[in-house]
Amino acid sequence: MISQKTIASWMICFLLLLLLPIAFSEPTRNLKGTNARAPTVQQIRNKEVIVDNGIVRVTFSNPEGLITGIKYNEIGNILNPHLRARGYWDITWQTENNSLPKLDRIEGTNFRIITQNEEQVEISFSRTWNGGSDHIPLNVDKRYIIRTNTSGIYTYGIFERQPEWPEVEMGQIRVAFKLNPDRFHYMVVADNRQRQMPTDDDRDINSGRAKPLAYKEAVQLTNPHNQMFKNQVDDKYQYSCEVKDNKVHGWISTNSNVGFWLISPSGEYRSGGPVKQELTSHVGPTTLTTFISQHYVGPDMETWYKTGEAWKKVLGPVFIYLNSDSTRNNLQHLLWEDAKRQAEQEVEAWPYGFVASSDFPTRQERGTITGRLFVNDRFLAPAGYAYIGLAPPGEAGSWQTNTKGYQFWTQTNETGYFTIDNVRPGTYNLYGWVHGFIGDFKYQNLVNVAAGSEISLDRVVFQPPRNGPTLWEIGVPDRTAREYFVPEPYENTMNPLYLNHTDKFRQYGLWQRYTELYPNHDLVYTVGVSNYSQDWFYAHVTRNIGGSTYVPATWQIVFELPYVNWRGSYTLQIALASAARANLKVRFNNEYSRPLLSAGVGRDNAIARHGIHGAYHLYSIDVPGRLLRTGTNTIYLRQSKAGYQFWTQTNETGYFTIDNVRPGTYNLYGWVHGFIGDFKYQNLVNVAAGSEISLDRVVFQPPRNGPTLWEIGVPDRTAREYFVPEPYENTMNPLYLNHTDKFRQYGLWQRYTELYPNHDLVYTVGVSNYSQDWFYAHVTRNIGGSTYVPTTWQIVFELPYVNWRGSYTLQIALSSAARANLQVRFNNEYSRPLLSAGVGRDNAIARHGIHGAYHLYSIDVPGRLLRTGTNTIYLRQSKAGYQFWTQTNETGYFTIDNVRPGTYNLYGWVHGFIGDFKYQNLVNVAAGSEISLDRVVFQPPRNGPTLWEIGVPDRTAREYFVPEPYENTMNPLYLNHTDKFRQYGLWQRYTELYPNHDLVYTVGVSNYSQDWFYAHVTRNIGGSTYVPTTWQIVFELPYVNWRGSYTLQIALSSAARANLQVRFNNEYSRPLLSAGVGRDNAIARHGIHGAYHLYSIDVPGRLLRTGTNTIYLRQSKAVGPFEGLMYDYIRLEEPSTA
Repeated sequence: MISQKTIASWMICFLLLLLLPIAFSEPTRNLKGTNARAPTVQQIRNKEVIVDNGIVRVTFSNPEGLITGIKYNEIGNILNPHLRARGYWDITWQTENNSLPKLDRIEGTNFRIITQNEEQVEISFSRTWNGGSDHIPLNVDKRYIIRTNTSGIYTYGIFERQPEWPEVEMGQIRVAFKLNPDRFHYMVVADNRQRQMPTDDDRDINSGRAKPLAYKEAVQLTNPHNQMFKNQVDDKYQYSCEVKDNKVHGWISTNSNVGFWLISPSGEYRSGGPVKQELTSHVGPTTLTTFISQHYVGPDMETWYKTGEAWKKVLGPVFIYLNSDSTRNNLQHLLWEDAKRQAEQEVEAWPYGFVASSDFPTRQERGTITGRLFVNDRFLAPAGYAYIGLAPPGEAGSWQTNTKGYQFWTQTNETGYFTIDNVRPGTYNLYGWVHGFIGDFKYQNLVNVAAGSEISLDRVVFQPPRNGPTLWEIGVPDRTAREYFVPEPYENTMNPLYLNHTDKFRQYGLWQRYTELYPNHDLVYTVGVSNYSQDWFYAHVTRNIGGSTYVPATWQIVFELPYVNWRGSYTLQIALASAARANLKVRFNNEYSRPLLSAGVGRDNAIARHGIHGAYHLYSIDVPGRLLRTGTNTIYLRQSKAGYQFWTQTNETGYFTIDNVRPGTYNLYGWVHGFIGDFKYQNLVNVAAGSEISLDRVVFQPPRNGPTLWEIGVPDRTAREYFVPEPYENTMNPLYLNHTDKFRQYGLWQRYTELYPNHDLVYTVGVSNYSQDWFYAHVTRNIGGSTYVPTTWQIVFELPYVNWRGSYTLQIALSSAARANLQVRFNNEYSRPLLSAGVGRDNAIARHGIHGAYHLYSIDVPGRLLRTGTNTIYLRQSKAGYQFWTQTNETGYFTIDNVRPGTYNLYGWVHGFIGDFKYQNLVNVAAGSEISLDRVVFQPPRNGPTLWEIGVPDRTAREYFVPEPYENTMNPLYLNHTDKFRQYGLWQRYTELYPNHDLVYTVGVSNYSQDWFYAHVTRNIGGSTYVPTTWQIVFELPYVNWRGSYTLQIALSSAARANLQVRFNNEYSRPLLSAGVGRDNAIARHGIHGAYHLYSIDVPGRLLRTGTNTIYLRQSKAVGPFEGLMYDYIRLEEPSTA
């Protein structure tokens, strides 16, 4: 018998022998017969720059900075010799004046050597924008680094725009390489995503080698040079990759034994977070690194830069790596494994210490964040393997669309611990999400990272959205649709790479399978019976009913409820992994009822681009219990967007021609001036290529139930014929004076309150004239300040006779509605309404339109509700809140009378004290009630005795220094006036008073009425460029309680798109407060107050000093002149003596 020891020995020997060929076939990175050396730079006739380190020899066009040649391993040029653009940066951009995007290859105009030594060469090709429309308004500095004994090239770009430059959209920024098509045929994106590729010539649809498919990127290879590719689909989006996995990809030349790889060692310079998908390599042969794009998110990406918005960002460095192997044994595997090892080394070396630009912080100049993430969904548990990251401040989930800042992401370990290292200094939000839970996490505080800082957040908790226990669920909350049914591909359009693959969704045309699976009806899923992996199609798409005609699809979820809480509110949580120009409508138990959700959503195009996810959206839908049933219930999910529209106008005799119609199946719709309602032809219209269809005579039967008794207005789907008032002189647009479109003036809706200050519109049929007596918009009435109340219009009419047993009809056609609720009553203003309709979000009134979305209501009016003689219709627009205010007398007594019945809170504030009062109990007012609250007590915020204070707590900035107006822009009404702050342009005086430094206020020395500017605004440093400002409060403390906690009370009387940061004794420390606040615009609108905000800031005693202390108040938002704050009052309190 062979001993176990002998067997073990044989196994070890076998393994050693197995490893020998691998060890001896390690890829080499040196040119044959050439030794690595320090890189040299050579300029050839000012047209080329050549950098050579003995391993790679790179040729650049001068001064453009295009890479025109890469010599490596006896290959004269790795790149495509037939193209001018072979290795380049480019930007897709457009301005408001350009309807189509432009491509700018950002060719440089200036060449410089930044660094040249024994270790490396760094060179620059830069371009400064000097105006004009030929190039994007952007300063660009393209850098390239070639290091000693390194088989490749590093590249990065420094992109900067000045705030005064024109508005611009930058939809895509990338680095691209076009390789030699005679050498490179094998492409690798991942271990399980690599294959022999067709050629670019194979995609030529004009030569008959390929056939176009549904969009230009996808073609079917009908006659490729290599028949192994016949009938396959080629589409670059089939090789997209998530940012977190997109570390290395490229091409292999099997006949030259060479690999060409693009390595991205970090995701900090990319956009959209760790799971955003980007293009990698594709037919060409092409390989890319995309820094900014709209791919898989769409136009929601923040790619517009407005005038007044400055921006600077370093993109890269990325590494272009070349390797080779001389053995030809298992070539693709060896070169790919070596490329992965190199990528790991680059990731380990990040951030690079050899980058010359000061805009790229070194490792020592960055910070680290640590913590532990928990998820609290009914119980607290560690959030294992969650994604968590730092991104620019914004709403939860805003990182998905952010392109302008840097992002730093990681994944928690199995117990929720995380470390985010190498973070650039700056202010961030901490975001995340947890597999298995819906929703987005956002940490409640800003995270301020300083150079060298190590910040421990200890324990952070994510509370996923939940309103009650789960009744049932479909799918897995992982932000993808991967778990659902993905059908098999079509044999004649498949990509063999994805057969029996985990990414089978990357096949072309899978969406078309829906129509085959559900040819006559839509998907029905029964909870507890159906299986989502088999019975829930991966994408809720339209159904093809012939040719290029698609119709909306309505899916059903059927479920049982043994018991319903009729008075309760259920919640339906719907998380979307992707949406493309969709409109999702959700209804319960009635397919034609008003939807609980109607949401136009998404432009990520993930379905067409073979993605299983795009941008994430979550909808939490309240479902009143009264809509549910004991027993069987059905949810109707309708995706209602589909198809094209083609319109024309009939001639004077009703004839029409609609030409250039795409082939497909349509309905014929219309409406007729002078008649209410919508027309729909009874038959479908099937249009074929070249067809000419005559419908002869089509008839529209407008809604009508009987003869007309009276009418108001003209049925033309607008409110143009009604009374449109004159504009205000101080807000008018002269273009629309004496104009047919006079309704386009600003603020006309405010005239209603002036015309009807005490009562609402009353229109008497036969007496009133709608062009003079019917206001163009049924709006709320302003009863003071920002308080608006509902309005009830009356239509008074006479009836000589009433058919008590009959049913009359009131036809009401709306030309627009915005968040309104229309209630219609007859002859009793307080009766149950015949119509109560929440309607509209078109916002036409505010946007100076005379029409928006059309709505028609045909209301049955029982004859018994009418009277012989005078009748009144009450039209009530009921959306608006009520407020009732008064002022106490000198001893604090108050009476609030004429209060409408309802339930209220009692609020208040007291001059001379900070904070807001709210009575602890609700106040229920009934008709005729007299309620005495006896004594109510307001306890203003206070934690300790006052050390010092600035200003008067009166909720205004009236007591501070308001400068004199400019002579050429003053309003004489406000000269020597108590309201001198109402002059125009006073905010500009700040720059004149403080041209080089900001306001410094010394407690006990300065006087707030002279030394504290009324508004903390930005400073103008020239043209339309504004910078943040930092005010200082200097004060003395004879003694500090190091262990106590002081309180700084800051009351703001106004804020407009501001960010207030508060620091003590170190201007660059982590702020104790960093608050984005306000949109009241009071500074620009000559107010001395707007919305009130109070911040009570804990100040640890250890931050204070015995002697002189300084508070730094920084307003850090600076796009224009109106980002700013007005302070009401500031107070420092000692630690509590309680």
